[in-house]
Amino acid sequence: MAAPNIASLTTITGKTTYLTPGGTTAVVLLPNAASSNNVLKINQIVVANVDGTNAVDATVSIYTNGAVAQGSAPSGGTASITGLVWHDLCAVPYASGSPLQPGCIAGSGGAPEANGILEAGEPGLEGVSVDLGAGSCPSTGLATATTGSDGSYAFTELAAGPYCVSVNALVEPNTSILIPGGWTAPTPGDEPAAAAITLSDGEVNGDVNFGWDYQFLPSPPPIETPTVVPTPTLPATAAFGRIGGRIWNDVCHYTGGVNNEPLVLGDGCIGDPHGVWGANGVMDGAEEVMPGVTFRLGLGACPSDGYASADSNPAGYFMFVNLPANTYCLSLSALLDGNDTLLIPGGVSNWPTTNGVLYITIPLSAGQDRLDLAIGWEWQHLG
Repeated sequence: MAAPNIASLTTITGKTTYLTPGGTTAVVLLPNAASSNNVLKINQIVVANVDGTNAVDATVSIYTNGAVAQGSAPSGGTASITGLVWHDLCAVPYASGSPLQPGCIAGSGGAPEANGILEAGEPGLEGVSVDLGAGSCPSTGLATATTGSDGSYAFTELAAGPYCVSVNALVEPNTSILIPGGWTAPTPGDEPAAAAITLSDGEVNGDVNFGWDYQFLPSPPPIETPTVVPTPTLPATAAFGRIGGRIWNDVCHYTGGVNNEPLVLGDGCIGDPHGVWGANGVMDGAEEVMPGVTFRLGLGACPSDGYASADSNPAGYFMFVNLPANTYCLSLSALLDGNDTLLIPGGVSNWPTTNGVLYITIPLSAGQDRLDLAIGWEWQHLG
């Protein structure tokens, strides 16, 4: 049989059996296989073949997913792509300034992040959907694969040529498995993560790996007794809790207010246009989250800090984990920790502040979670 050429890629909806125009030879003939030596592939399975000028006898039923239900068809290619989606381990210390843990590097701004290297003992992530596209990145739609219990995936029977392998953390089922966190490999910070691959005939590219760094996993090592901050005494069976929430851009949409035009308050606003007014302190559907904002946590009632710090992630969430029962002070200053580049000019819209600094005193019992701290930030005044 002559070596086939790929005519095009397409999708056939429903179950269909194609016959020769005369009906005398049962063979799958696809509409855009124009010349006698063309082959069409669906989801990497060749379902039509013509050898020279003679049709090869076959009866093939094609389903929506591209599976060959009956009959036979030649292989679509001899190359393959395999790899792993794995948890790139980096335990972020409780307190800023602590030494880097194994598997960590100093990222932008000095914050610890996973090193992007697949190391012994790092586990694979099961159930992640991996996309394959034809040509250069970005490209999807050619095929998908789901990682197994060890995090591995495979695309087989591929023809020679360029491909794009990618994983999108912001679509299901990946969001439920991966968020919150970020990619460390192939390229740190990319979303979606993508790798451009060019295959030759028969090539097996077995090292197309994707590293994921969970924001709050794994847990950091035990807290060392600080020199200046008291650490509460814990019973042997102490349960730990969490404090966290989300910060977003609270927007008041208004018109006028300049050139003697009357000020008209619109969506997301409260107050008196002739007096005090501003954003309503409620996260509306179209309002954007604010990543990269640094919060501080202190022991005892506010004002207090120095116990730990945490940055909001790309979805706007921040969290302090493994907290023993105590009273804590959560604080946010627009003038510290580089927050001025993100927050100035503006202020908190839904909590009282002291000299422009947000302080929230939080009593935390053993094993308690306080993850409901919604922080609205209103830039002054961007309507």
